[in-house]
Amino acid sequence: MDYTELYNMLRFFVPGFSPEILAKRYKLYFDETNNAKKFHIKDDDRLNVPVGVRFVLGGVSCSNDLTQEEINNTLGLQKTSNELKLEKIYCHATWNDFVPVLKSSKLTKYLVLLEEKGALVHFSSVNLFYYSLVDIIDSLDYDLNYSFALKSVLYQVAMQYPDVFIDLFRDNTYPDVKDVNKFMETLVIIVNRTTISDPIGKQVLLDMLISNMGKSELAFIQDEKPRVFIESFLQFYQDPLYKFTNSIIVFDNELDMMEGLGETPVEVNGKKINYRFVDSKSEPWVQMSDVAVSLVARYLCFVESDDYLQKIEAFTKTQMANFKKLNSILAASEHENKLFWHFVDDGRIVQRFSECVRKYQ
Repeated sequence: MDYTELYNMLRFFVPGFSPEILAKRYKLYFDETNNAKKFHIKDDDRLNVPVGVRFVLGGVSCSNDLTQEEINNTLGLQKTSNELKLEKIYCHATWNDFVPVLKSSKLTKYLVLLEEKGALVHFSSVNLFYYSLVDIIDSLDYDLNYSFALKSVLYQVAMQYPDVFIDLFRDNTYPDVKDVNKFMETLVIIVNRTTISDPIGKQVLLDMLISNMGKSELAFIQDEKPRVFIESFLQFYQDPLYKFTNSIIVFDNELDMMEGLGETPVEVNGKKINYRFVDSKSEPWVQMSDVAVSLVARYLCFVESDDYLQKIEAFTKTQMANFKKLNSILAASEHENKLFWHFVDDGRIVQRFSECVRKYQ
């Protein structure tokens, strides 16, 4: 698949971008978290993963060597341990826990090891529920200057009553909507009944929806597979290949993606982009990547909560020290290469994340 056009467009859509960024050569190690394979409504009429889950693909960028023995000795793991996972740093974490993980002394050692090796963190985070919602906005006629704002408001509304939205999707076989008028009428009723912190934004969204009533088609949410929002995560694996064409790219073994990339290789300017898949037990930096992406996914869930600032103020000394050290690494990573941070998410959440990284170092 030819990605040359997307490659050339990066310079227009990445803030602070410089052409030299594309020419840089890194060693990029990848793992993923919350890989649900696809995102859909199950036979029991519920989503296959919780609302708010982020699929994060990314990890560590480092040109220095790392051995399993170094990981085990530094983190105080058993000498026979052959794979680092977040569970070995904090064994009681659920998918969205962040604050409890920060109290781990092993996390401190992990972050220090990253710093000592001169490692950076790169990631692409996809809020699955947000990703599935925004095609509604893209299917309507509106001023493109309000695109991100409208998508943010719609997501805020949906997060007020996610079950109502899931029912709306189920009843209309979204994203294969058959009765456009029924779908739009129901959506307007739902939005009108919700209360969010941005009443002006809500009214703009309502006005836009009402002005689009009577449309005969909704281009991006029709003629798709019913109740399946993301059929495959392959696209997310293709993205880093065209963004880092000169880099050494190492993925953790993932059979579906190995097959998918083999069938649809990424090409830029006539060049097929190389990569390799490895068993994480044989590549310590891929193991370190598992922890990195798990932290990013939880961090974004943390700042989605409106009381995140109060929680930060209540951090213990250890939690604050780990938080600042993590932020320092993330800030250095983004400073090195703007492409090391990538979000498909509500702009408010991205802004909160960015502000925390810069404020707490």
